Amino acid sequence: MSVAEAKSSTNGVIRIARKGIVKFAFGEDGDEFPVDVRLVYDAWREVDWQLRNEKGELPSDKWVEHGQNRVAFVQNVVNNAYALLTSKDGVDREIPQVSGAEAIAFIDFVYEEVEKVHNFFSPKKDEPSSSPASQPEVRINFSQ
Repeated sequence: MSVAEAKSSTNGVIRIARKGIVKFAFGEDGDEFPVDVRLVYDAWREVDWQLRNEKGELPSDKWVEHGQNRVAFVQNVVNNAYALLTSKDGVDREIPQVSGAEAIAFIDFVYEEVEKVHNFFSPKKDEPSSSPASQPEVRINFSQ
């Protein structure tokens, strides 16, 4: 859909769909919480690459530490999500403890979801690329 089509079909308002927001739940009766998979993916990549070598490989002597980092990272995501849920509705919840296998599954699902919306987050290939230095300055002014 073009910008013009979007504006004409919504009285001039361009609506952005909730791309990349996916609900997760841990355990059979765990509470659902939304995750911005692109933000989580980017944050995990920073953690993941700290233990990799120049070739992007994970040395075998770093496997245990990498696994511990993965569990801690996912547990932090869950803790923050549950804190946000509680702040919204005031309901005290028991925060699930994330296992190693659950952490792997979560990261795998995040990767899958990011792949689904990859084209949304990537520049179109048919657009000419140019260096930031050759780009004109863009100023955005909002009126009240």
